[in-house]
Amino acid sequence: MDAEIVYPPYGNAIDVVLTENGKALEELGPITRCVLTLGATVLDSDLNPGVFTWPVAGIREDVAVEALRISLGAEGLAPGLYQGQLVSYDSAHPAGLLWTKSLPIVVEAVT
Repeated sequence: MDAEIVYPPYGNAIDVVLTENGKALEELGPITRCVLTLGATVLDSDLNPGVFTWPVAGIREDVAVEALRISLGAEGLAPGLYQGQLVSYDSAHPAGLLWTKSLPIVVEAVT
């Protein structure tokens, strides 16, 4: 998977298509909360509502799907490579559903 690049403080967003068994989820509406962990930084949609937006229009294999948008430009992350851990919550998964432990995100300093 190619790394997503973030240029703080700009509004570059990362659109993540959540897949199960190789197939994009048809509907993200049931998701009630998302948590992204980047090193020691934990971003929670309940506490950081501006970071996460869902559903948004996404594309997977030339097919329109729903995606989760992650906006990190205003979060004050230090430059570097992060392996993000993404967890979503819904009524069927009140303890959370781990989607990935290795979402590669590069934060680049802009001078």
